[in-house]
Amino acid sequence: MTTKHLNFLLLSLLLSFFANAQQTSFKYKKYDWEQEPQHGNYSFNDSTDYVLLLSKYLFNYRVLHGDYTEEKLVHISAYINNQAGIEEFNKVYLAETEDTHLAAFKARVITGNKVQEITEKQIQKGIFDETGTEFTYFALEGLEKGSIVEFFYIVQQRPRFTGVRLDFQASVPIQRFELDIYSPYYLEYIAKVYNYEAELELKENRKENIQSLYLNNIPAFEHEKNAPNVANYGRVIFKIHKNTSNKDKENKALVTYE
Repeated sequence: MTTKHLNFLLLSLLLSFFANAQQTSFKYKKYDWEQEPQHGNYSFNDSTDYVLLLSKYLFNYRVLHGDYTEEKLVHISAYINNQAGIEEFNKVYLAETEDTHLAAFKARVITGNKVQEITEKQIQKGIFDETGTEFTYFALEGLEKGSIVEFFYIVQQRPRFTGVRLDFQASVPIQRFELDIYSPYYLEYIAKVYNYEAELELKENRKENIQSLYLNNIPAFEHEKNAPNVANYGRVIFKIHKNTSNKDKENKALVTYE
């Protein structure tokens, strides 16, 4: 038996244990945006395509219907500043696979005092010509300079034991970034910030561990010619590290594979 097969077997056994463990509820099950849209008086350099007013992520790990599940909330609010920004948000793609269930979705375009809402019924599917793979997206119409695009969705999927990488810096400014990672009290996740001066805050209680990272006014990354720019974005990487449910395993790192 190869090392990968052995590690996969160990993970399968571990998941069997989770199926009988105490479940935690999704904190943002009834999540919603502010009912009164925030218009604001924004003024940005014409070369800025758009500005992310809010970039919010929440990962919740729990046992759901006998399976260890990752529930991910994504909430984005963006101010459109020029034609390139309009083209960027004409279509918004949702990360969805065969193992992904879309549990909630809302989107809207705010232009002046006009609010146009997009429902889950307007989500469409397409196929990439080059690869033949299916993708999910929703279209936003009537965008213009000064429009605010806002959407959030919640997906349920199998967790990636190799970890999650989340870039919180981009080629445009980000006014507010929020990240929360919830996990059962007996599972430790390790998280680290790269290419940016920041650290996650850890809170623990009898039911769960919570790691959070909140940042304001993240500047646009300044790209350099012939440099690995994307690799230098500010980012956070986190992955499952330790199972403390058994005292004999309390100080042993969880076996994973890459």
